[in-house]
Amino acid sequence: MLKVARVRLKAASEEGFGLIEVLVSSAVLVIVVLGVMAGLDSVSRTAGANQSKTVASVLAEKDLERLRSLRTSDLSKLKSLEPETTTADVGGVTYTITSTAQLVTDSSGDDVSCSTPSGEGGYLRITSTVTSQNTRIKPVTLSSIVSPQPGLGTLTALIRNADSAPVVGLPVQAIGLTAGTQQTNEAGCAVFIEREAGSYTARLNQTGWVDPDGNTQVDHNVTVSAGNVTTTEFLYDQAGSFNVSVVRTGGSADLSTGVMAAHTGVTLGYRAVTGSATAFAFTKMFPFSSPYEVFAGDCEGNNPANWDENYFANHPLAVAKVNRGVNPGPARQVIEPTLNLTVTHKTNNNTPTNLQGARVFAYSKVEGCSTRYVLGTTQSTGKVSNPGLPFGVYDICADSTVDSRTRRFYLNDVANTTDSGTTQSLQLKQSDSNTGQTCP
Repeated sequence: MLKVARVRLKAASEEGFGLIEVLVSSAVLVIVVLGVMAGLDSVSRTAGANQSKTVASVLAEKDLERLRSLRTSDLSKLKSLEPETTTADVGGVTYTITSTAQLVTDSSGDDVSCSTPSGEGGYLRITSTVTSQNTRIKPVTLSSIVSPQPGLGTLTALIRNADSAPVVGLPVQAIGLTAGTQQTNEAGCAVFIEREAGSYTARLNQTGWVDPDGNTQVDHNVTVSAGNVTTTEFLYDQAGSFNVSVVRTGGSADLSTGVMAAHTGVTLGYRAVTGSATAFAFTKMFPFSSPYEVFAGDCEGNNPANWDENYFANHPLAVAKVNRGVNPGPARQVIEPTLNLTVTHKTNNNTPTNLQGARVFAYSKVEGCSTRYVLGTTQSTGKVSNPGLPFGVYDICADSTVDSRTRRFYLNDVANTTDSGTTQSLQLKQSDSNTGQTCP
């Protein structure tokens, strides 16, 4: 009986090993099947990607042929004539087509972005780029070169602002044999191709914009030659403004002959404003990164820095920073030094008395400045009511009718070159030899 039990135990053990073998075989089969299916899926994806790439290439070639059929004059303004992108649906897949045309130089193949030196010939490079929803393929890009019509040239205009950055989207006019208007591109460049050889005017005229001299309309005269690129550059930006008040040394408002705003970027070195009693508005001011230095007067010779190099560092209210497109803020304030003049009259050995009714004039000895300033008529104190004079050196003349005789007297080389001005006294004597004359 013991022997039979051992035989049954052995048979049960063999049945267990058989079950394990079946499970292992099944697992191996599953792994093999999954591997085959993965391979088939990879082949399918690769085939799909290749098909998408083929379709994209065909679409790019068709678009390039379309661009070649366009006139070069239309290619030069392609952005304004067509949408930036178009789409095509093939087999349920959407493809995006981007078409561009860019002028390039014939010597280097670089894009003409207005930094190209004048005198190099130009061609148009047309490019078609196609992308699809299939993210596994890279965009397909095809390019070609189109030659402009012979005998024509190219005009380019580069527009930069006060920070030397390109101005984008600004209209530029080309006035001449082949007129037209172009918007500046991302490089701040307006490109006019297929221009008949000859003289042209490149014009900017944008409301609220100015050049460094405050001009809204700016013209550059250029000559276009056949087969060449002619480039002209502009500095142009949104204008700013500021107000200026003028005070005498004592702080009271004063009438001034004018106000200057000096800056090295302005062609003449300064901008001038006249025609107001106490407040002056500087408009259409170019927004330089450095400020304007403001002072009373009507010429560069009245600049206080001619006598004190630290003047503007010590007078921050006389320094005006202009921001593009910004309206005037608090008024800047400049000082007009006081000529503290007293006119007296002395008869023989009598004590001098203040003379009322004498006319007083100042004559600038600074080249380029006003030649004659009217200081007014003396009051009972012997002083004029408007004693302010811009920084400078003057000859002073006073005349008056005393004892039925007209008398005139001069002071020469009066330096009115400090904040506090200068104190002077003019005395008309009975014995004055230059009687019967008036100040010129």
